[in-house]
Amino acid sequence: VANISEFLSRKISIEEFKKNIIESVFAGRKDDFVYELSEEQWEGVMKLSESKYRSWDWNYGRSPEFDLRKTKRFSFGQIDIRINVKDGIITEVKIYGDFLGHGELSDIEEILTGVKFEEEAIRHALKESDLKNYFGDITAEEMAEFVFS
Repeated sequence: VANISEFLSRKISIEEFKKNIIESVFAGRKDDFVYELSEEQWEGVMKLSESKYRSWDWNYGRSPEFDLRKTKRFSFGQIDIRINVKDGIITEVKIYGDFLGHGELSDIEEILTGVKFEEEAIRHALKESDLKNYFGDITAEEMAEFVFS
């Protein structure tokens, strides 16, 4: 897996990139045409997208088990978080780092275990915790953003 921009000789916009892909796919095929959806068809597409493809179950709930490791240096030290996710739910969390917190990291690990692997769910789970006691100057918002960055 790689970022396509790393392979481009110059920076281009997403619109230009899409145009180049379409031109490449249809190169030399004079009889092909681009189908334009009607307003009614677009409404159907958007309705299906909202009801099925933008749901948590579709994007996370049916996903295979995976492990995530994130490391970031903050002003108070480095956080290294390792998360196991199964069926879209956090099943295990381990936190390491060189910060000088006072609380037991197992408290935060337990809070996150069983939570949906979703930025808002993590933010909500951590919002009542005094994260400064465990890590240093970090908020629940910043911690959730870090996990999903």
